[in-house]
Amino acid sequence: MGLIRHLAEGERWWFRIAFAGEAVESQWSTPEDPDRCFNPTSNDTLAQAIGAYRAEWAVADEIVATSRDLDQLSTGSPPELGGLQFPLRWVLTHMIEETARHNGHADLIREAIDGRVARA
Repeated sequence: MGLIRHLAEGERWWFRIAFAGEAVESQWSTPEDPDRCFNPTSNDTLAQAIGAYRAEWAVADEIVATSRDLDQLSTGSPPELGGLQFPLRWVLTHMIEETARHNGHADLIREAIDGRVARA
């Protein structure tokens, strides 16, 4: 659940906050608990995490669909980025990398649980 929530937060941050300049808050993380997405409570459910991730996909899809082209620069520039702007192409590539990386993490967790190792 933590990985799914983390991916949802990444989609939200890169597409909505960093690229589109939306003033939305993080869904789980706070300045006091930046890793909150990895620390679900008994009130949090997997269905909620998956729903949040799907909702962020839909918003990201809309942002991409309404952008002029892949070289369009972000309108957002959060303080964490030091005023830098990024082209949409970079954001898309970054999110592909992040998603692939975390899929690998999930596979390592699964492998540790069931012992099955994929052979090439």
